[in-house]
Amino acid sequence: LVNEEYIDSLKNFRGEEMNGDYTKNPYPLGHFEKRFELGTGMKTVTMYFPWSVEARIEALCLDDNAKLIAVRPDKTMLVFGDSITHGYDAKRTMNRYVVQAANALNAEEVNKAIGGEVFFPELAAIRESFDPDYILVAYGSNDWGKTTWDQFAVNCPKFYETLAELYPSSKIFALAPIWRKDHEEVRECCDFRKVAEYIHEVTKSYSNITVIDCFDFIPKDVNYFADFKLHPNDEGFAHYGKNLILNLL
Repeated sequence: LVNEEYIDSLKNFRGEEMNGDYTKNPYPLGHFEKRFELGTGMKTVTMYFPWSVEARIEALCLDDNAKLIAVRPDKTMLVFGDSITHGYDAKRTMNRYVVQAANALNAEEVNKAIGGEVFFPELAAIRESFDPDYILVAYGSNDWGKTTWDQFAVNCPKFYETLAELYPSSKIFALAPIWRKDHEEVRECCDFRKVAEYIHEVTKSYSNITVIDCFDFIPKDVNYFADFKLHPNDEGFAHYGKNLILNLL
């Protein structure tokens, strides 16, 4: 992005490969390079790196007398969550809902989301070296899908209790799960909507925790999901980010 306007991307796919369920397509790794023309004068350039693989800049060429000045956000945002919070399956990293939230809050994103993850209090107990201004927690979908109620009923409140004690001055936002195609199925844990209800219940005593129910944030249409069931595509993430920001600010 140049002066907050999208210019171009360095990518390892063709446009037609991103139609339909593009999550199963092969995306080769390797050495890629591209020249970006920024024009003349001072520019604010923002680069978003892939969420799914490591990326390294091996060379950066500047014109004579050019200079780089780092621009850092004023605040920090610590993020916990599962694959959706990690970034699955945004075509462009800049469209992840967490990026949208961080930009709206003028915060640097520190993302500790893990694909397939559930509430895991031991992860929350690893204290950061900084005090984040904001903390986002987005679990529940995998808890409903693959844990028992007894596990969820212990780990969910313990996770929030740990965060509230470690970061008493941080604003903590508990994001209840978004809609998913199979949400009406019967799972061992509980009814899907009971997850949001329980998060409300176990966090109501903490003054620095705000619950945001995200169930209706994306249209209940599989065409807003990359895999047509669970992980939002860029259009789905656009709705998610927009509606979340309205609840964060």
